[in-house]
Amino acid sequence: MKVKFLNTTNVEASHLVHATGNDKFMPVFNHVAIDINNQKLIVTDAHILIEYPIKITESEKLTSNLIKIVPLRFFDRKRYMADVPVKNKRVIEPEFVLTDEYAEVYFCNELVFRCKYIEERPLDYKNIYPEEKTNFTEIAFNVALFEKVKKAIPKENALSHNLKFEFYKNNKGVLFIQNGEDCPGIKGIIMPTMLK
Repeated sequence: MKVKFLNTTNVEASHLVHATGNDKFMPVFNHVAIDINNQKLIVTDAHILIEYPIKITESEKLTSNLIKIVPLRFFDRKRYMADVPVKNKRVIEPEFVLTDEYAEVYFCNELVFRCKYIEERPLDYKNIYPEEKTNFTEIAFNVALFEKVKKAIPKENALSHNLKFEFYKNNKGVLFIQNGEDCPGIKGIIMPTMLK
């Protein structure tokens, strides 16, 4: 397998850390899942979930439902691009490559970072969305979780947010947060919350 993709939202480890957990017993919440088939980065701490779009530029030998889990440092530009001149950083974006064994980052066709995948079962993030909608008039809203979502969105894209509440059976509500028109692909979700 070989997949190349671009980080279209320019999200970095400094953003992703706000949406991940630090529970040693639940390592799947401490890393970034790359959903190759749906072209998304998925990050969650079990309270919020954020999807960042990526753009696949080249792929070969893909299987269905292919999700790879990488450490946060895979998106830490400051770590592996410290010696690249500032002028070049603005012009050329790093290219991310996934192979069978490694996740790699290339800049100007030179390997600048390589890491192994996290051997964990990927989170089935699609099942987080409740299935049946209904209507409620009162909601419980956790402002601290909203702040976490805001910090997990790159600053230049965090100028405006579209908020959408959806209500479901069993007194659960989900707050969808989608950043403005600058980068419409980022979507944050605050997990179902009990309503009064």
